[in-house]
Amino acid sequence: MKTDCGIIRDLLPLYAEDMCSTESRAAVEQHLPGCADCQAALENIKKDTPIAPVDALPFKALSHKLRRSRWRMAAFAVAVVLMLATGTLYHVTNRQYARFSPGLARAEMAADGRVKVTGLGATGIDTSVVTSPDETSAKVYITYFNVNPNGAETTSYISVPKGTTPSVYYVYPNEEAVLLLGPPDGEGSFALLPRIAPLSFNLLGMIGLLILTGALAIAMRHKPNIRQVLKKIILIPVAYITAHLIIKGMDTTSWDLMRDLCYILAVMVFTIALLWLAPKQRERHEL
Repeated sequence: MKTDCGIIRDLLPLYAEDMCSTESRAAVEQHLPGCADCQAALENIKKDTPIAPVDALPFKALSHKLRRSRWRMAAFAVAVVLMLATGTLYHVTNRQYARFSPGLARAEMAADGRVKVTGLGATGIDTSVVTSPDETSAKVYITYFNVNPNGAETTSYISVPKGTTPSVYYVYPNEEAVLLLGPPDGEGSFALLPRIAPLSFNLLGMIGLLILTGALAIAMRHKPNIRQVLKKIILIPVAYITAHLIIKGMDTTSWDLMRDLCYILAVMVFTIALLWLAPKQRERHEL
């Protein structure tokens, strides 16, 4: 009985490499003399230009999909790692600003005309100097960050315009400023407002875009092309909101606006990549 050509074609690569069993080799050698097509296929294999059997094409397509799926899953894993690493780096290096407490800071004028600020256990200081229009006075705002109660005393020097009378305040958002040195503010006590505008506007804008895009996607459910475009657009607000929650949580205040925005945008990019590369249900079924 003549051996089926399909079986022989499957055995030919192993036969050419002398890697098949004795029984398989005998079957191939018994078949080859009476089949010109299989002889030609063997010659092509030996020339490193094998003719793929028609039956092997579906397996080639499946192999291609598997390779593509592996690359996609690897990129997906990289996006997850980068997103988590960026969020972790932000929180590890984030400055923890301290509310004022008695003995935390004191200020005095140094001999060279600068303001000398001494802090107990402070590892960093944020300063801002605002000079009056007539340049006769200046307000110096200070805030300590990453305070270690058991740390050593630190000293900082702050330059003020020559000839001005400085008033030094310790400030913290939404809390009354504490006068450390100089004449008090002529209008009485005050509190600095938190810096909220850019982050809150961005977040509200993205929430609005998410709602609008979602509503349009529902309205266009019978128009697949438009719906596909909307599904891509909706990744932007979803990724930004996710990034904001990872970096800032529910907080919209910012001590360092550019730093916060850069981290949020970086996490947003990694989140978009993550959502784009996430395995689709249809692809899993195809595999």
